[in-house]
Formats: sequence, structure tokens, C-alpha cells
Amino acid sequence: MICSAQLTEGMNLHKVCRTAIFESNGLSPVMRKQAIGRIERPNSAWSGVTIYDLCCTDTFDEKLLELLERHIDFSEKQILELLVKKEERQ
Repeated sequence: MICSAQLTEGMNLHKVCRTAIFESNGLSPVMRKQAIGRIERPNSAWSGVTIYDLCCTDTFDEKLLELLERHIDFSEKQILELLVKKEERQ
């Protein structure tokens, strides 16, 4: 499936789609994660999903994609740290 920002709302594709190609890199990290979550679900029909980003090299989009990926990695690390701290307190 080739998708845009519209994939972030109201579509549950985890039983019919295992590959997503993002044609727009303007998604915020939260919206991107939500869009990926539309096909990456625990009760998915697939054992794994594949995500591609459509992007031309040496362009603003490429730089934006790099920033987005770094921001997502940073955000996921922060969430993991919070979860570990929460478990340690219990």
C-alpha cells in the first residue's frame, strides 16, 4: 500500500496489508508511529511488516526523513527509560 498522512486516521489495515510505502515525509513522529500502527498490530495476519519511505537523494525530503528517524529513535528510547523506571519503582 502506498500511503499518505490519511493513513493516520480511522483505517485498520493489519489483516490486509504487510507493506507500507510512505510517499510523504512530512508526518510528525507521533503521526508516523500511528500510521505504522495501522498495519503493525498484535493480531495481524502477518508475522512482520515492512515500511519504506519514498525519497529522492540529495533533497530536502531526504534531510527531513533523517531528522524524523533520529527523533523517533530518541522518543522511543525516552519511552523505554520511563517504562523501566516505572517497573523499578513497583
